[in-house]
Amino acid sequence: MYNFDKIDIKIVNLLLEDGRMPASEIARQIGNISERAVRYRIDRMMDEGVVRVSAVAKPQAFGYADLVQILQSVWRWRSWSWWPLTQRRCKAPSRIEFYSFF
Repeated sequence: MYNFDKIDIKIVNLLLEDGRMPASEIARQIGNISERAVRYRIDRMMDEGVVRVSAVAKPQAFGYADLVQILQSVWRWRSWSWWPLTQRRCKAPSRIEFYSFF
């Protein structure tokens, strides 16, 4: 289990703002930490599976009409109960992202 501290949280928040922000800029914005330490922390979080690098494409560029984000917090045995309704109501091709918090 990965244990976060305040610096890790600051690093993640800065990366959420700009995922391509260099470690030197992150170190400068946080202050009192070296670029090398920032790189080490990012590598450690990636190795532990806490954070990952991913691209977020503009759905319209690929011909998708709608973007639906669902924050799901239901029990596993009911987690897909909304799926048939969603498929019936969408008239254009859609991309659905959902995040489960269990």
